[in-house]
Amino acid sequence: MMRIITPKGDLRNIKRAVAVCEMRNQFNGRMDRKIEIANDLSYNPTGVCLEFAVRDTVFTTYNKELFVGNLKTEKVQEILRKLVKEGYFDFSELEYQKADLYKETVFDEGKSKPYTSDYVAEPYPSLLCMGSFGFDTMHPIVRAHNADTWEEDGFEGEGHNDEE
Repeated sequence: MMRIITPKGDLRNIKRAVAVCEMRNQFNGRMDRKIEIANDLSYNPTGVCLEFAVRDTVFTTYNKELFVGNLKTEKVQEILRKLVKEGYFDFSELEYQKADLYKETVFDEGKSKPYTSDYVAEPYPSLLCMGSFGFDTMHPIVRAHNADTWEEDGFEGEGHNDEE
């Protein structure tokens, strides 16, 4: 079992941790933000998404995961290694950006402080680890990296296009 201390100091059990790649660019007068689960660590991930081990109820929809972004790839690797070797990581020891919305966060691949979903407001759950999609242009958009993952997460069939 893996455990973490969240940025706010809560002790939580984790059932899944994934490295993610983030990209931001100006597009058509707005900032476009895209996040995907990293195919592997050679793609220089800049964040981690941790899915909490919780029983599914109507009340857990909005609190199933923690996202920490704007990390150096080496820090992502360190976090994942500690989770595997020690089964533990303390996210409360990191110093985070002060931002209320994702569009206010700085993304510079870890040159400045990280940001976290524990402090950044969003209108709905991100569900990064589970491969769900957001609708806001500044909300994480995540695609699983292969068809097997899509099928495991229940995204096979109608309306899904692996070629996107």
